[in-house]
Amino acid sequence: WLGKHIFFSPLGISTALSLLSTGARGETHSQLFSSLGYSTLNQTQVNEAYKHLFHMLGESQENQKLDVGNAAAVRSGFSPLEEFLNDIKQYYSGEIFQVDFTKPEEAAAEINKHIASKTHDKIKDMVKDLDPEMAMVLINYVYFRGQWEKPFDGNMTHQEEFHVDGSTTVEVDMMRRTGRYDFYRDDGNHATILLLPYKGKHLHDD
Repeated sequence: WLGKHIFFSPLGISTALSLLSTGARGETHSQLFSSLGYSTLNQTQVNEAYKHLFHMLGESQENQKLDVGNAAAVRSGFSPLEEFLNDIKQYYSGEIFQVDFTKPEEAAAEINKHIASKTHDKIKDMVKDLDPEMAMVLINYVYFRGQWEKPFDGNMTHQEEFHVDGSTTVEVDMMRRTGRYDFYRDDGNHATILLLPYKGKHLHDD
């Protein structure tokens, strides 16, 4: 990923891997828990924590729309452990549906249709190049729409250079605002993280 721009949701990644851990065993399970920082927890504690989290996130808030969900697209005729499927539904608000991976394009279209329907058509064509031998695809999506706690002034938006990579620069519209902000600098990874709060409870952009 060196030289690439990455936009990701830490919540989405941790949720997907935690969901995966419910069906993992042995060394695979240990590695997932170690990577997620769950070494002092057990699977039941993790599952219950996510169940509580999804319940809180599901509560409507003024000025905000947040949808977080999971699903498993299972190959037609394949039967994962019933316990695993039940955990997806019970703790991770997940949905289970079957697709025919022997028809990769149709399977991808069905999965993409599901994701688009859950994200108000904001995320489209996420899945492609599926392997006909696949047994299951785990899906996680995060959709958020909110208002800044301190809105940007549109009149201050201006054109500025944006570095796509080491050799490509383009002119783009950039928002501007002056103020005091919490931030974190990681010199080892050449990264700076800025905290921008949204209206409502405990939500912010990093």
